[in-house]
Amino acid sequence: MNNLTYLSVAIILVFIVLLNIIEEPAFETEDIPTISVPMTNKFSETGSAFELSEDPEFEEMEKLLLDYKGHSDILVNAWSLLIGSYDDADDVMTDFNLLKNGGFKAYIRDNEEEGEDFYTLHVGPNINRETIEKIQNEIEDQYNKLSKIERYRE
Repeated sequence: MNNLTYLSVAIILVFIVLLNIIEEPAFETEDIPTISVPMTNKFSETGSAFELSEDPEFEEMEKLLLDYKGHSDILVNAWSLLIGSYDDADDVMTDFNLLKNGGFKAYIRDNEEEGEDFYTLHVGPNINRETIEKIQNEIEDQYNKLSKIERYRE
């Protein structure tokens, strides 16, 4: 073997020895807290298949609107938009998804009149009427849908 081979083997052995002698400081880790966001899925008490998940904002609004005995008398002014009434569940779901995908807080209510079922599509609620008016203008501009501002009721 020539001198270059001996030198290469010696350098490799020095590195191996140094790696075993020199201890690297332990890598310190920190526990990162996890955030738990509960999402509950359930059918509404009325049995509507449309209200599958609970929205904390709606729950908060409902608590504001109910008095301590649980009556549904309005305690504060809250507003919502009535987008329209629909006879067909597919039609209301199409517009509901359109508004939800557009970033609006839309919800559907099941109604019955003279034995006939129909659905109403709403956006809101919001305590500030000016905010609802701005939302109304946005929906009219973006989707060409006329709506009516109403007081929110549970």
